[in-house]
Amino acid sequence: MTSGLAIHGLATDAIAIFLKMEVENVLPDSITFIGLLTACTHCGMVEEGRKYFDYMTSRYSMQPQLEHYGAMVDLLGRAGHVEEAYGIITTMTIEPDVIWRALLSACITYRKPELGEVATGNISCLKGGDYVLLSNMYCSLERWDSAQRVREIMEKKGVCKNQGKSWLELAGVIHQFKAGDMSHPEITSINMVLGGLNQRTKLEGFLPATELVLMDVSEEEKEGNLYHHSEKLALAYGIPSDLS
Repeated sequence: MTSGLAIHGLATDAIAIFLKMEVENVLPDSITFIGLLTACTHCGMVEEGRKYFDYMTSRYSMQPQLEHYGAMVDLLGRAGHVEEAYGIITTMTIEPDVIWRALLSACITYRKPELGEVATGNISCLKGGDYVLLSNMYCSLERWDSAQRVREIMEKKGVCKNQGKSWLELAGVIHQFKAGDMSHPEITSINMVLGGLNQRTKLEGFLPATELVLMDVSEEEKEGNLYHHSEKLALAYGIPSDLS
């Protein structure tokens, strides 16, 4: 129940279940705490997450596993407590390899290049997405030479990031979209809907994160790249044009 509630962002309900377990003397297990920590992560409840992570050892003599550490690093990283997240990794008694990726993602969001480089250096097998994350971090800081160097390393090692894809089922038919793909037979109407949505979001105050686009090109070109992500194309196709 705690895990199910956590997946749907119902953190207070997940915590209520845990408190009821305590009242009724039902001992939690490792899965219970994964649910609690995940719930706190989805709702940004940092203090609660710290408390329940501490409960594992202080109250229930339970040794955190990789999943618990990962949830805490993710929670802290998303909330901007990047150094604290790094501190948790350094205290782990088990190999944290996969958790470094969560820290790398947080370093990009909160522009921590030094820690980002530490995270990258500790990932045993870098994938295309890891290189792209590091490159994006440099782009956000306008360190174009560093970003280009990462891309050159990718090219030298033959590493490539799989192109993002999104699927939408409509009237029993599955439609596939790729980032920047203009091959859909209804792309003209899709672009009209997408243009209307983009205009409305701008009027509401939304600003695209153009600093994460690699190329040192004009802002208009960067926005064009961001507006045609696969998810946005799929979403625009699923929305009737008269609602956009």
